[in-house]
Amino acid sequence: MPERMEIDKSFILLFDEVPGSETLSIGLWADVGSRDEDKDQMGYCHFVEHMLFKGTDRRSHYDIALEIDTAGGEINGVTDKEQTYFYVNVSSETHTTGLDILSDIFFSPNFNVEDFEKERSVILDEIEMIEDNPDDFVYELFSRTMWGDNPLGNPVVGTRKTVSNAKIDRVRKFYEQYFPSGKVILSIAGGINKESILNSVERYFDLHLKSRSRNIKKKNRERPSFHPSVSVVNRDIEQIYCILGTESVPSNDERRYALYLLNLILGASFSSRFFQKIREKMGLCYSISTSNTGFSDTGEFSISFTTSRKNLSSLLEALKEEMGDIIVNGVREEELERARMKFRGNYILAKESNEWRMARMAYQELIFGRLIPYEETLKKIEEVELEDVRSLAESILRKGFVVASIGPKGHGKIFAGEGFFIN
Repeated sequence: MPERMEIDKSFILLFDEVPGSETLSIGLWADVGSRDEDKDQMGYCHFVEHMLFKGTDRRSHYDIALEIDTAGGEINGVTDKEQTYFYVNVSSETHTTGLDILSDIFFSPNFNVEDFEKERSVILDEIEMIEDNPDDFVYELFSRTMWGDNPLGNPVVGTRKTVSNAKIDRVRKFYEQYFPSGKVILSIAGGINKESILNSVERYFDLHLKSRSRNIKKKNRERPSFHPSVSVVNRDIEQIYCILGTESVPSNDERRYALYLLNLILGASFSSRFFQKIREKMGLCYSISTSNTGFSDTGEFSISFTTSRKNLSSLLEALKEEMGDIIVNGVREEELERARMKFRGNYILAKESNEWRMARMAYQELIFGRLIPYEETLKKIEEVELEDVRSLAESILRKGFVVASIGPKGHGKIFAGEGFFIN
């Protein structure tokens, strides 16, 4: 059973012992993401993530890589819209190495000037790589179109301008304000007992926690407004890469359970309506899927597909038809039950991953301030009724959609100027 321990008001330890497992996933999470950056700071969280792997007072970047490889583990970092985190996956017997390295890079990065300039170049290459790949760039275009000038729509990696203009002292100050001095979550899942973990955490974190600043800063996040609109980029390519998106519910909204199932019914499974009708029966595209992303104050439901110019109009009409049918007629009992079974199966499979358990606990702490028992989630899924799914579908699908599309010249004429609407 996952446990929550408050080491101090701004440092939370989460632990999930998995009997029989020989591995451990350890994550250090900071309650700060790209939407917390000012306009001229776009990409700072991501820059910080890179810099924390470049060396500390005790380790060079090579030492970090060498130690984690020698321990047979892996290490990585992730920057997202509302969180940034660093994690290691190691064997249970080498967990002390993982804890030592994570605590060291998180609390004691040295921000070397030479490394800073190297990482600037690396990140600029990363930005160009995203822009060169329509599959990646359409997501950046979608986010910008979906949320406009709100920081939630800014690219996580930053822009060429903000990354090129970044100064090491400003990035370091951003790190000092929002990473070690803010709310920090240490989330651990795997095959080790609580006593061993507590001893190791005290050994590798106690000094850092006693010496860190308690001047906690957290940005007031402005809730974004949603307006259907269209963004089209013309390129010399054959396929059209498109995302349609609309505002859905926040991460902590009770309607999220109905949304999990609606997502599976519409496009997040091979038996879903969109995949079976548009891909399998009509052959209008190679890939089509739906997804939902929840944030602290809003959410986004999206439909992603790639298709040819000649099939685009038919595909859009088929989408309107299926969504209109769900709004008016709802879903069938067998669809809802199949979605429940799919969710339950995915959930059980995910529990086999210590990394998933680790991330789940940290996310719940940040969003809900508590750990939600596995059984509670499955119970909530079982309680969703047909009308819950239909009414939620109506409330989000009727709002209209933003359109983000990359394709051959002139393809954007097929879209309405104000966005995509369900009649």
